[in-house]
Amino acid sequence: MLDCGLFQGRRQDMYTRNAALPVRPDSLSGVLLSHAHVDHSGRLPRLVHLGFRGPIYATRATIDFCSLLLADSAYVLRTQTAQINQRRLERGLPPLPDLYTDDDVRQTLALMQPVKWYEELVLGPHLRASFIPAGHIPGASSILLRELSTHGSCSLVYSGDVGRTNDWIMPDPAIPSGADFAILESTYGDCEHRPYLYARSELARNLRSTLAAGGVVVIPAYSVGRTQRLVYELRDLISSGELPNIPVYVDSPLSVEASRAFMRHPDVLHMPDGPDRTFARLQAVHVVSSEESRALRSQPGPFIVLTASGMCEAGRVLHHLKRNLPDPNSRVVFVGFCAEDTLGRLLLNKQPSVRINGEVVPVHAHIDNYDTFSAHADQRGLAQWIQAQPSLRAIFLVHGEEPQAFALAEHLESLTAREVIVPFANEAFSLSPTGVRPLEPNEYPPT
Repeated sequence: MLDCGLFQGRRQDMYTRNAALPVRPDSLSGVLLSHAHVDHSGRLPRLVHLGFRGPIYATRATIDFCSLLLADSAYVLRTQTAQINQRRLERGLPPLPDLYTDDDVRQTLALMQPVKWYEELVLGPHLRASFIPAGHIPGASSILLRELSTHGSCSLVYSGDVGRTNDWIMPDPAIPSGADFAILESTYGDCEHRPYLYARSELARNLRSTLAAGGVVVIPAYSVGRTQRLVYELRDLISSGELPNIPVYVDSPLSVEASRAFMRHPDVLHMPDGPDRTFARLQAVHVVSSEESRALRSQPGPFIVLTASGMCEAGRVLHHLKRNLPDPNSRVVFVGFCAEDTLGRLLLNKQPSVRINGEVVPVHAHIDNYDTFSAHADQRGLAQWIQAQPSLRAIFLVHGEEPQAFALAEHLESLTAREVIVPFANEAFSLSPTGVRPLEPNEYPPT
C-alpha cells in the first residue's frame, strides 16, 4: 500500500469514510509511506487496529514527525467521535467506537522501518522500491516501484506531495528516472500560485493595517511545515522593518514540538545560511499550557498567533476564531489548502456567519488566503515534474478535488499527449509492460 491517510470534512461523513479501508489488512505485505501529514499517514493506526502487522517503510524524519502527528490524531479523532456520540445519544442511537487508540499508535510506530533516500529496498523476489526527495516537508518522498518478472519490467512512481522548487529551506523535488507510470497528486492542479514577492508585500501591508488598528491576526496553519514557514517569514518581515516588532505566538503544543523536530533533521533540509541562522528565524513565543492559551485569548492586540489546525477543524484555533471573527479590526490569514465542508473552506467562501462548537459566530474579521506559502507545487510545477520524465506512458491523478484533478488532466494531456486517468474511488487497474488495463469488479483485490 502507498500511504494510508485520513479524509477530512463533515465529521459524521468522515467517520464513515475513515472507518473503512480499501483492502483487507491481512492481504497487505507492507506499506510505503511518503510523508507524515495525516492525510497520508493518519489511517495507519486504523490499519493496525484492524490487524495489520507488516512493515511500514518511511524516512527517519517522517517517522519522527509521525510520532507527533499520529498521537495528536488519535486525540482529535477521540474528541470528534465523542461529539458524534453525544448527538447519537440524543437521537437514541448506539455509540460509535473510536477509530483507533493510543496503543494502536504505539504499535504503528513500532512497525515503522527507516529508509534512506536513493537506497534500493527489496520488497520481494521481483519487486524493488526507492525513496527520493519530494520537497514539501522534511523527509517527504516520492516512491519509485520496479517490478522485474518473466513478462518484462514495469515501473511506477508515486509522487506523494510534490514540493516547490527554490522553496525556503526545503530541497527541490527530485525527478525519478525511467518510470512507465505515475500516480500524481493534484491539490493545486487548476491554478498557479501568486508570485512570492507580490504575496509577501501584500501580506506585510495587510498585517500592518490590522496591527495598527490594534487587531489580532490569527493564522491557522498545519503543525508540520506551514507553521515553521510562516514563523520564518514573519521573523524576516519584522527584522527588515516591514512589520512592527510585535509578539508572534505559536499556540499549539504539536506545532512547538514539530518546530523542535525540524532542528533534529538538518540533513534533509536546504540551508544556504547554515543551521544556526536558519533555525534562529524559526523562533517564536511558544504557548503550550491550557492556562497560557486561555490567557492569550483574553490578551488585547496587537499580536499574531499561529495555531493548528490548518483547516480549522479542531484544536485551539477554534477558540481564537470564536473570539476574533466578530471583530472587524482582526484578520484571519489562511496559508494552505482547506478541504470542502471544513470550517476553513466556509471562511474562505466568505460566509457571513459560521458555527463553532454549536454556537453561531458572525464573521466581521478580514479573511485572507495566501496559497503562495503552500508547500505544494502548483499546476506549472506539477506539469514540469511530469514533463521531466519522458519515459512515462500513463498518469493517474489523485489527491485533489474534481475541479483541480480534471483541470490538471486536461492540461497534461495537451502538454504531453500521454494518457491521463482520473480514477473513481475504488477503481482498479493492472499495470504491465503492455500498458494499463482497467480491472473488472470480479478482479478487484480482496476487501
